[in-house]
Amino acid sequence: METAVATTGESLPSLPDNTSGKHKDIPIADIIEFKAKGLTHQQIADLVGCSKTNVTERLQTVTQEIDSVKNFKKHRADTFAVIGHRLINSLTPEVIKEMSGLQMMTAAGIAYDKERLERDLSTENVSHDVLIGTASDKRKAYEEAVRMRLEGEG
Repeated sequence: METAVATTGESLPSLPDNTSGKHKDIPIADIIEFKAKGLTHQQIADLVGCSKTNVTERLQTVTQEIDSVKNFKKHRADTFAVIGHRLINSLTPEVIKEMSGLQMMTAAGIAYDKERLERDLSTENVSHDVLIGTASDKRKAYEEAVRMRLEGEG
């Protein structure tokens, strides 16, 4: 099976030849990946066994969504902060009657954790004495292993 070479010089596996020129069920993720690797629409079409028009149409249907996802990723922490803010502010007496407070607080807590994760802040509390004890135990075990090795080789 031959391989196609992207404009980046990277080899891409070719897919089975389709003599009819049409190929159904081509995963859009494959087309997007080939496009991201610098292939032209015609090169992608040749690779996956469909028409250039098909590739162009498939990419047009997802381009806006891809851009939206990129924007979401760029602003994910703020998005989680907004969601958490909305959840906390929506906790009214009327809503509490329809939903349990636990459900609302759980959602708010998850949004808070996700926001902290995206901002590279802690998402859990760790006791320093546990860390020191663990480090101390590891150091003692290492020193013991070194001592035993030295005595065994002496």
